[in-house]
Amino acid sequence: MIKEKRLLVFDWDGTLLDSTAGIVAAAQAATTDLDIEQPSEERIRAIIGLNLADAIARLFPREDSSFCEAFRQCYRIRFSEIHQHSPTELFPEVRSVLQALEGLGYILAIATGKARRGFELEAGRTGVDGHFRTTRCADEAPSKPHPAMLLQIMEELGMESGQTIMIGDTDYDLEMAERAGVAAVAVSYGAHPRERLLARAPATCLENLNELPAWLHKDAC
Repeated sequence: MIKEKRLLVFDWDGTLLDSTAGIVAAAQAATTDLDIEQPSEERIRAIIGLNLADAIARLFPREDSSFCEAFRQCYRIRFSEIHQHSPTELFPEVRSVLQALEGLGYILAIATGKARRGFELEAGRTGVDGHFRTTRCADEAPSKPHPAMLLQIMEELGMESGQTIMIGDTDYDLEMAERAGVAAVAVSYGAHPRERLLARAPATCLENLNELPAWLHKDAC
């Protein structure tokens, strides 16, 4: 029963932070810088959720390591430029939902494909860093869908898989949860389409994060 669930682990990009469009724009701008064919938005959205190295390798499987490094550098420059001009923001409901969940006694954590430096800058700027008991980033564990980030979080907080729910917007979040033996909640407003998320058979697929507290209460009854 969800009543026994105490730990909620959130993905960051596309789940709490409205960053998908900026990621797509930065990736497409980097291809322009390198004078190569621009991937479609659909292809870029499909690799969101992986760490940057794995994402580049999947996006350009025929390219060598020197190209991947050049793309990484261009992407980071373009991403920084885009977000200096128009900083990404939390989805409107995020602050109130996090506060509500804490009020209900849940422990909150983050497992993100973003590197530590980038995550801390964004979490601090948006003012939600204090909500999370612990966080794991892409440069501290194998990339999703490897279960290491979830396993490390549970070990640190003394939680078991049966007490934990992973909330995310990508197939990689849901597969990570499955491989860690953790229940998963999908959100359909992020990077991956609803059909791809449902193929992983999450406990539920929410259209808005506002629905999460009520769903938790309903399943606890």
